[in-house]
Amino acid sequence: MTAAVPYPRFDGTQACAQLDVDPELFFTGGDPTQQAARLRDAIAVCTGCSFREPCAAYALTHDVNGVWGGTTEPTRREVQRKHGIQPRQLEVSDTGTRAEEVRRLASAGTPPPADR
Repeated sequence: MTAAVPYPRFDGTQACAQLDVDPELFFTGGDPTQQAARLRDAIAVCTGCSFREPCAAYALTHDVNGVWGGTTEPTRREVQRKHGIQPRQLEVSDTGTRAEEVRRLASAGTPPPADR
């Protein structure tokens, strides 16, 4: 099994944690006619972020949803298959919305939910 990459120690300056960025942008859902535009917008937010690499590395070794470090779920699955990476399952909090969870996880190095 591939060693899990630790959750990035975010400091609040990462692009996804800015108040003008809707955390829901990084997840699929909503109006299907807008999904491609939302995906492009989410990847664009990640493009210049200084946390892009550690965020993407974490996402490759954990079973996370949405756009992480500019990578999509299908892209990560392809890389995982190609390199034999077995992503770890996460226990996700059932409290609050996804947006609240994303902001909580992205703030000041808060660790992610515990691995199962």
